[in-house]
Amino acid sequence: MGKKALSIVWFLIGFMMLGYNIYMLEQVHQSPAINIPELNELKNKLNRLTFLDSQRKNMSKKSRALFQKMFACLSELKNKKNVGDIELKEQIVLPVIQGMLKSIDSKGRSHKLVMIDGKVYSEKQKINGFIIEKILDNGIYLTKHGKK
Repeated sequence: MGKKALSIVWFLIGFMMLGYNIYMLEQVHQSPAINIPELNELKNKLNRLTFLDSQRKNMSKKSRALFQKMFACLSELKNKKNVGDIELKEQIVLPVIQGMLKSIDSKGRSHKLVMIDGKVYSEKQKINGFIIEKILDNGIYLTKHGKK
């Protein structure tokens, strides 16, 4: 009876060890605390932060280069005695046409209107320093300071 009882005890211990190993394997194969979509989202956020950091570095390099050019120009201006030699170029921003209208009145006269920034203009009217010289079917002629 002693050998039989000892065999049963060893069998029960082996069975318990098998159950424990199965439990541990199941714990390994269970999903992690953070699931895959959350991991992907975190990875994307990290990539965006890295991208923004590199963009900031590029912008700071460009800013430094721009300031160096500006200060170089200022030192040249300081050294020049005749400031009249320097040309300042004005950057011209043209108005954007949002719509055009062509109508004919009862006497057969043609009237053309153009919409810019939500306001309606006709020929010879002023907008942002420009004068509308002529309204065509596919665009308009503008003048500013005598330049077309």
